[in-house]
Amino acid sequence: MAKYASHWNLPSYEETLFANKLNSLRFYCDEVERGLNEIKISTHIFVEESSDHETILKQLRNQQEGGIDQSIIYFQPPVTKRRLCPSQNCFARVCCELC
Repeated sequence: MAKYASHWNLPSYEETLFANKLNSLRFYCDEVERGLNEIKISTHIFVEESSDHETILKQLRNQQEGGIDQSIIYFQPPVTKRRLCPSQNCFARVCCELC
């Protein structure tokens, strides 16, 4: 992977697991003399009906600080208009904060 990959996706984000896997990838990138920054790193955030906006924002920030380039957000059924509209405002706000 370290030699050929352009993108690495970790299906679920847990800080300790991610840190261990990222360190392994960094080690193998060093072995093949490739920069880790050449590989896009992504993971997922699962938003459920019970998810609150502050928790989602915290997950996004933690992932960014941990080295994630792309957080893929999934809305788990049932996705209702009541749930989606506040989340859009929440994500717009965090994008402004993170950029």
